[in-house]
Amino acid sequence: MISRLRNLSKRRGTAAPFNGFNIEIARLISSFRQKTKAETARTATDDKVWTARAKTDDQTQLVQDPPESLDERYQAWLERDLSRLIKARHAIGSDITDLSHFKQLRLATHDLKGMATIYGYPAISRLANSLDKLLKTKSWHRQLKLIDLHIDACRAAANHAPASDDEIDEVSSAVCDALDAQVNQLTKHIQNAS
Repeated sequence: MISRLRNLSKRRGTAAPFNGFNIEIARLISSFRQKTKAETARTATDDKVWTARAKTDDQTQLVQDPPESLDERYQAWLERDLSRLIKARHAIGSDITDLSHFKQLRLATHDLKGMATIYGYPAISRLANSLDKLLKTKSWHRQLKLIDLHIDACRAAANHAPASDDEIDEVSSAVCDALDAQVNQLTKHIQNAS
Protein backbone atom coordinates (compact mmCIF):
# COMPACT_ATOMS: atom_id res chain seq x y z
CA MET A 1 0.00 0.00 0.00
CA ILE A 2 2.91 2.36 0.71
CA SER A 3 4.27 2.04 -2.82
CA ARG A 4 0.77 2.63 -4.25
CA LEU A 5 0.43 5.76 -2.12
CA ARG A 6 3.84 7.01 -3.23
CA ASN A 7 2.84 6.46 -6.87
CA LEU A 8 -0.37 8.41 -6.31
CA SER A 9 1.57 11.26 -4.72
CA LYS A 10 3.89 11.49 -7.73
CA ARG A 11 1.09 11.99 -10.26
CA ARG A 12 1.14 15.37 -11.89
CA GLY A 13 -1.47 17.46 -13.63
CA THR A 14 -4.50 16.46 -11.56
CA ALA A 15 -6.27 19.59 -10.45
CA ALA A 16 -9.52 17.93 -9.36
CA PRO A 17 -10.30 17.15 -5.73
CA PHE A 18 -8.29 14.20 -4.50
CA ASN A 19 -11.09 11.85 -3.37
CA GLY A 20 -9.35 8.57 -4.31
CA PHE A 21 -6.12 9.92 -2.96
CA ASN A 22 -7.78 10.85 0.35
CA ILE A 23 -9.18 7.32 0.66
CA GLU A 24 -5.71 5.83 0.21
CA ILE A 25 -4.25 8.19 2.81
CA ALA A 26 -7.06 7.36 5.24
CA ARG A 27 -6.38 3.63 4.77
CA LEU A 28 -2.69 4.15 5.38
CA ILE A 29 -3.38 6.20 8.53
CA SER A 30 -5.70 3.42 9.76
CA SER A 31 -2.97 0.84 9.13
CA PHE A 32 -0.49 3.05 10.94
CA ARG A 33 -2.82 3.35 13.95
CA GLN A 34 -3.12 -0.44 14.20
CA LYS A 35 0.66 -0.84 14.19
CA THR A 36 1.11 1.87 16.81
CA LYS A 37 -1.48 0.24 19.10
CA ALA A 38 0.59 -2.95 19.04
CA GLU A 39 3.74 -0.96 19.80
CA THR A 40 2.02 0.88 22.67
CA ALA A 41 0.98 -2.44 24.20
CA ARG A 42 4.57 -3.71 23.90
CA THR A 43 5.92 -0.53 25.55
CA ALA A 44 3.44 -0.84 28.43
CA THR A 45 4.63 -4.40 29.05
CA ASP A 46 8.27 -3.22 29.04
CA ASP A 47 7.38 -0.52 31.60
CA LYS A 48 5.81 -3.12 33.91
CA VAL A 49 8.93 -5.27 33.68
CA TRP A 50 11.13 -2.28 34.51
CA THR A 51 8.96 -1.40 37.51
CA ALA A 52 9.12 -4.96 38.82
CA ARG A 53 12.89 -5.05 38.33
CA ALA A 54 13.30 -1.76 40.21
CA LYS A 55 11.31 -3.11 43.15
CA THR A 56 13.46 -6.20 43.37
CA ASP A 57 16.60 -4.04 43.34
CA ASP A 58 15.45 -2.28 46.50
CA GLN A 59 14.63 0.93 44.63
CA THR A 60 11.04 1.09 45.81
CA GLN A 61 11.24 4.80 46.53
CA LEU A 62 12.23 5.62 42.97
CA VAL A 63 9.35 3.56 41.61
CA GLN A 64 6.82 5.13 43.95
CA ASP A 65 7.95 8.68 43.30
CA PRO A 66 9.93 8.78 40.04
CA PRO A 67 11.33 12.10 38.91
CA GLU A 68 9.55 13.49 35.87
CA SER A 69 11.80 12.82 32.92
CA LEU A 70 12.28 15.13 30.00
CA ASP A 71 10.61 12.54 27.75
CA GLU A 72 7.51 12.64 29.94
CA ARG A 73 7.43 16.41 29.74
CA TYR A 74 7.84 16.30 25.97
CA GLN A 75 4.98 13.80 25.72
CA ALA A 76 2.75 16.02 27.86
CA TRP A 77 3.60 19.10 25.79
CA LEU A 78 2.96 17.20 22.55
CA GLU A 79 -0.41 16.04 23.84
CA ARG A 80 -1.26 19.61 24.86
CA ASP A 81 -0.32 20.99 21.43
CA LEU A 82 -2.25 18.27 19.61
CA SER A 83 -5.24 18.90 21.84
CA ARG A 84 -5.14 22.60 20.94
CA LEU A 85 -5.00 21.70 17.25
CA ILE A 86 -7.97 19.34 17.52
CA LYS A 87 -10.03 21.77 19.60
CA ALA A 88 -9.40 24.58 17.12
CA ARG A 89 -10.46 22.37 14.20
CA HIS A 90 -13.62 21.29 16.04
CA ALA A 91 -14.39 24.92 16.90
CA ILE A 92 -14.28 25.79 13.21
CA GLY A 93 -16.66 22.94 12.38
CA SER A 94 -18.14 23.73 9.02
CA ASP A 95 -18.63 27.43 9.90
CA ILE A 96 -15.62 29.23 8.51
CA THR A 97 -16.84 32.75 9.22
CA ASP A 98 -15.29 33.02 12.71
CA LEU A 99 -11.64 33.76 12.00
CA SER A 100 -10.61 33.58 15.67
CA HIS A 101 -10.88 29.79 15.50
CA PHE A 102 -8.86 29.80 12.29
CA LYS A 103 -6.14 31.84 14.02
CA GLN A 104 -6.06 29.29 16.85
CA LEU A 105 -5.71 26.50 14.29
CA ARG A 106 -2.83 28.32 12.58
CA LEU A 107 -1.12 28.99 15.92
CA ALA A 108 -1.42 25.37 17.07
CA THR A 109 -0.15 24.18 13.68
CA HIS A 110 2.79 26.57 13.84
CA ASP A 111 3.70 25.42 17.37
CA LEU A 112 3.66 21.77 16.32
CA LYS A 113 5.67 22.52 13.20
CA GLY A 114 8.43 24.02 15.30
CA MET A 115 8.36 21.82 18.38
CA ALA A 116 7.38 18.28 17.30
CA THR A 117 10.90 17.42 16.15
CA ILE A 118 12.29 18.55 19.50
CA TYR A 119 9.67 16.37 21.21
CA GLY A 120 11.02 13.45 19.16
CA TYR A 121 8.28 13.32 16.51
CA PRO A 122 9.71 14.54 13.19
CA ALA A 123 6.75 13.08 11.25
CA ILE A 124 4.38 15.35 13.16
CA SER A 125 6.61 18.30 12.38
CA ARG A 126 6.48 17.44 8.66
CA LEU A 127 2.71 17.03 8.79
CA ALA A 128 2.30 20.33 10.60
CA ASN A 129 4.52 22.03 8.02
CA SER A 130 2.32 20.67 5.24
CA LEU A 131 -0.82 21.72 7.11
CA ASP A 132 0.66 25.18 7.66
CA LYS A 133 1.20 25.55 3.89
CA LEU A 134 -2.41 24.49 3.31
CA LEU A 135 -3.74 26.98 5.85
CA LYS A 136 -1.83 29.78 4.13
CA THR A 137 -3.77 29.26 0.90
CA LYS A 138 -6.75 31.44 0.10
CA SER A 139 -8.98 28.39 -0.31
CA TRP A 140 -8.16 26.61 2.94
CA HIS A 141 -11.86 26.66 3.86
CA ARG A 142 -12.63 24.42 0.85
CA GLN A 143 -10.13 21.84 2.06
CA LEU A 144 -11.56 20.83 5.45
CA LYS A 145 -11.26 17.12 4.63
CA LEU A 146 -7.59 17.55 3.76
CA ILE A 147 -7.08 19.49 6.99
CA ASP A 148 -8.75 16.62 8.87
CA LEU A 149 -6.45 14.09 7.18
CA HIS A 150 -3.44 16.05 8.39
CA ILE A 151 -4.80 16.15 11.94
CA ASP A 152 -5.63 12.42 11.88
CA ALA A 153 -2.12 11.66 10.65
CA CYS A 154 -0.64 13.77 13.48
CA ARG A 155 -2.75 11.90 16.02
CA ALA A 156 -1.68 8.54 14.58
CA ALA A 157 1.98 9.54 14.62
CA ALA A 158 1.69 10.66 18.25
CA ASN A 159 0.49 7.21 19.28
CA HIS A 160 3.91 5.63 18.84
CA ALA A 161 7.04 6.12 20.85
CA PRO A 162 9.58 8.56 19.42
CA ALA A 163 12.12 5.77 18.95
CA SER A 164 10.00 3.66 16.61
CA ASP A 165 10.86 0.79 14.35
CA ASP A 166 11.71 1.20 10.67
CA GLU A 167 8.36 -0.09 9.40
CA ILE A 168 6.42 2.58 11.29
CA ASP A 169 8.89 5.24 10.12
CA GLU A 170 8.35 4.07 6.54
CA VAL A 171 4.58 4.34 6.92
CA SER A 172 4.74 7.79 8.51
CA SER A 173 7.16 8.96 5.83
CA ALA A 174 4.81 7.74 3.09
CA VAL A 175 1.87 9.54 4.70
CA CYS A 176 3.91 12.74 5.06
CA ASP A 177 5.08 12.52 1.44
CA ALA A 178 1.55 11.89 0.16
CA LEU A 179 -0.08 14.72 2.11
CA ASP A 180 2.73 17.12 1.27
CA ALA A 181 2.45 16.24 -2.42
CA GLN A 182 -1.30 16.83 -2.27
CA VAL A 183 -0.85 20.25 -0.65
CA ASN A 184 1.88 21.19 -3.14
CA GLN A 185 -0.35 20.17 -6.04
CA LEU A 186 -3.25 22.16 -4.59
CA THR A 187 -1.16 25.30 -4.03
CA LYS A 188 0.26 24.98 -7.54
CA HIS A 189 -3.27 24.70 -8.94
CA ILE A 190 -4.37 27.78 -6.96
CA GLN A 191 -1.37 29.76 -8.22
CA ASN A 192 -2.08 28.75 -11.82
CA ALA A 193 -5.72 29.75 -11.47
CA SER A 194 -4.80 33.23 -10.20
